[in-house]
Amino acid sequence: MGRPSRTVAFEEQGISVVPQAATPIAYRIPEAARIVGVSASTMWALIARQEIVARKLGGSTVIRHADLVAYVDGAPIAERANAAQASMR
Repeated sequence: MGRPSRTVAFEEQGISVVPQAATPIAYRIPEAARIVGVSASTMWALIARQEIVARKLGGSTVIRHADLVAYVDGAPIAERANAAQASMR
């Protein structure tokens, strides 16, 4: 009998070998809006106000994953979240 496959060796060590889905590099507007939790109309308005960066790829308008993360990270923290975080200190 030969050596066990890498998959078997990893599984014996308790390491998952299930492939993980890759994060897309960019999203079309409806999907970007769904991910952030706003309507597509709101996403278009954010683009128009230059609050989020959009790019053209061929005939499609897309927003990079990194730009969605930066937009959400730059959003103000909700008042209730601030109060909860303050109570933990």
